Amino acid sequence: MAIHFSKDRMEEVSQAYELWWEGKLDRPLVNAGILDAYGTSEPLSPLQCYDFSMSPEAVIDYVEANLSCQEYLGDGFPVVDMDHFGPGVVAAFCGAKYGYSKTTVWFEPEQEIELADIHPVYDPNHPLVQRIKSIYKAGMERWNGEVLMTMLDLGGVLDILAGMYGTQNLLFALIDEPEQVDRLVREIQTVWYEAYEDMAQILKPQKFFADWTGLMSATPSYTTQCDFCVMISNPMFRRFVLDTLKEDSRRLSRTMYHLDGEGELTHLEDILAIEGLNAVQWVPVHQTTQEKVAVCRKILDSGKQVQLCCSDKEFLEVRPQLGRSPYKLSHGRKANRDLVLEVLKVR
Repeated sequence: MAIHFSKDRMEEVSQAYELWWEGKLDRPLVNAGILDAYGTSEPLSPLQCYDFSMSPEAVIDYVEANLSCQEYLGDGFPVVDMDHFGPGVVAAFCGAKYGYSKTTVWFEPEQEIELADIHPVYDPNHPLVQRIKSIYKAGMERWNGEVLMTMLDLGGVLDILAGMYGTQNLLFALIDEPEQVDRLVREIQTVWYEAYEDMAQILKPQKFFADWTGLMSATPSYTTQCDFCVMISNPMFRRFVLDTLKEDSRRLSRTMYHLDGEGELTHLEDILAIEGLNAVQWVPVHQTTQEKVAVCRKILDSGKQVQLCCSDKEFLEVRPQLGRSPYKLSHGRKANRDLVLEVLKVR
């Protein structure tokens, strides 16, 4: 099996990402991968990640078979998305129960517990932590930097707490026990940084960092988030979430916020005011082309970069209307090759 990429190409591609982070790239990044261009193979999924009977080396064999079937165009590069361990995986590190299927992972409380009795602690020897580290190490030994393994999808602080306590329980607790939530937000954030630093040390030999968004960086970076905030008011967002995002942008050299759907737009002004936040990932759901452009323009006008998650067709509609165009993540099968090439032509 041969991955159709090289270390020299990785260095070349990385230069475009560095310019993007610095706001100096005069075109949109286009991470375009044609799947199954050299054969057919199933991508990594939670089934392999959580199958502890499958050795780390066997997981890497499985991943390599898939990466060898891909063609990397534009700013694309071979990457192992470790987000298959699930969004908010820190909840599992702190004792939450996990479940999974081929396409998703979820976390929930092991048992009913009082909020006051939750005391999250990061255990670097947790079986799941050790499983993840062993896969990281096996991949780096195999590829020596020619394939980039991403940081986990650690989750937003309230997302993690929802996994430990239950989403509905947490919604009530924001009103009934706000001081306990404040305490847990602080404690979970401490655990979050411990987990991040532990994993980052393992990944450091790769030279470059990335996460599930597909953005490469020469310095530690991360996409911060709070999917839970779609269910809460802006005053609650400011009390329980905003300071955690500010701290992320203070402690990490590069950060992007994951703005997931129109429900989070009510918090956009506060997010754009975060000093040190480099970019916003905009994931529109039901917006028209003009509405997508308006949100992208607002982000760009604030001095931050934007990563627009959309189809190739939508990108071609949005592109002419933005002077500084958004990043586009494009993955298509052979049937979409012509459209991918069209995207690359107009980037």
